Amino acid sequence: MRSALIVDDSPIELLMTKILLERLGFATKTADNGKDALDLILNDLPDVVICDITMPGMNGLELLRATRRLDQPPIFIMATGLDDAEHAVASLNSGAYGYLTKPLKEEQLLKALNQAHLNRQNELQAQHEHERLSRNDPLTGLVNKDEFLRQLGEYATSLRKADYPLSILFINIDGLRYVNNTFGHSEGDHVLQHVAGILRQSVRPADIVARYGGDVFAVALIGIDPDNTDAKAKAMSRNVEEARVVLGGREHSLTVTIGIALGHAQIRTGTLVNNADLALLLAKENGRNQIYFYRDEDEAHRKEFGALFNNLETLKLALQERRFSMHYQPIVHLESGEPHHYEALIRLRDEAGNVLPPDVFIRVAEKFDLATKIDCMVVTVCIQKLAELAKAGDQAGLAINLSGKSVGNIELLALIKSELATTGVDPGRIIFEITETAVFHNLDLVQQFVREAKQLGCRFALDDFGVGFSSFYYIKQLDIDYLKIDGSFIRNLLESANDRVFVQAMVKISRVYDMKVIAEWVENAEITALLKGIGVDYGQGYHFGRPMPDCRGLSGVLRNKS
Repeated sequence: MRSALIVDDSPIELLMTKILLERLGFATKTADNGKDALDLILNDLPDVVICDITMPGMNGLELLRATRRLDQPPIFIMATGLDDAEHAVASLNSGAYGYLTKPLKEEQLLKALNQAHLNRQNELQAQHEHERLSRNDPLTGLVNKDEFLRQLGEYATSLRKADYPLSILFINIDGLRYVNNTFGHSEGDHVLQHVAGILRQSVRPADIVARYGGDVFAVALIGIDPDNTDAKAKAMSRNVEEARVVLGGREHSLTVTIGIALGHAQIRTGTLVNNADLALLLAKENGRNQIYFYRDEDEAHRKEFGALFNNLETLKLALQERRFSMHYQPIVHLESGEPHHYEALIRLRDEAGNVLPPDVFIRVAEKFDLATKIDCMVVTVCIQKLAELAKAGDQAGLAINLSGKSVGNIELLALIKSELATTGVDPGRIIFEITETAVFHNLDLVQQFVREAKQLGCRFALDDFGVGFSSFYYIKQLDIDYLKIDGSFIRNLLESANDRVFVQAMVKISRVYDMKVIAEWVENAEITALLKGIGVDYGQGYHFGRPMPDCRGLSGVLRNKS
């Protein structure tokens, strides 16, 4: 039987309302003031409260507000002899489910009770749905990061005495960014749902599967022998790869990279999660489509990543405060001794004014997706520099390094077009230097980028040539103008017959593909003479000049040096 509390300072209204509610099947209690009513509610929570608004002491609205702090407050229906909008609005705003004017009638009361019950049901459903959404990822239906950590903590607490084994897996979808860029984010969402379904089917009901964030999933294997975790992870990876997904009308095979931390219920779950996260980072550092188990010696890597994050903050501040500058190093025509063009090299100073080595901040920029932002800044500065040189009568060109994360970027290509149109710079004075690593990630995108930039009139150099196993393949696939032979083949050229044979072969190959050859790390006149005799077209290194803040006037310096 449903229960009701009637609160009214009028004995007649108390009695009349009590009769009506009991006729409708309610068990009733009464109180003639707000304080006694609150005591009754706290000691024996009723389903419904029919409450007068105007009472001495604690009035009805004050009683209503006092009960809203309860976990499950009762349904309040306010009753008053004052038929005015102000009290009605105040009641509803304070949390009442209805508002009635006295004297109460059975039909009126029944209708208000039914409507209040319906409103409460709708409210509870909405609350449950909100709680479900707060626990679950709306795209995949898996639990989210917060719920994963909550459930993991509960499991660990309940299993701590038994010291159950506990394995945490962090699983990253390889190449999801390229799916989004190539096929659109709707197809990327489809991939996330596809992989979520496979992972859900790959574990037992006792295990936890979550979308931890972005393209990363987390799995907690409860009570599985650590020796079997590797087989379980391999099965998940195999299941993802074998369940092909349709993208752009074609079937594609996906791969995942997995980082794993093994432990047991007595270890703090936060430690296990952090170790699995580090294992995933190390797995991605070593390549993709692999499984990596956390080891105690990996703590040294955690310190390295900490240093990376410190450098990231330095990089962000440098971008905000524009603490970047450009230096220019000449690339000299070996036959004439004249500078042909200059390589633009970016420099960064930290807060103390110290110059950071480019390798440090470039690595951070690429890892944390800031490389394209920096490249856009460099391209803008360099094209404006070329315009400045042209006004001074200097038609030298500039070589601009592009990160592998930038090559193929639509916004970068649009910026190049815009800056060329604004400044009127001859595109033939721009040489974009790309590395084999940039090509390796997405050959199709790079080919399209090179094709469109060359249609504008720009030229391209393949940098660090010879250090990668695919270098020869890429010179066939890309319309490249220059080969830059990596300095590791140049610095020992006088002593190493193998390096001399390699450089000679590069010169012969370049002639077949109508490319010019640039040698890096040229340090002395003897190497210069040898390169010239072999047929190398251009040289770059300290023998010709160190990077300088301005390339104006360098031509004269080089002539005097010659």
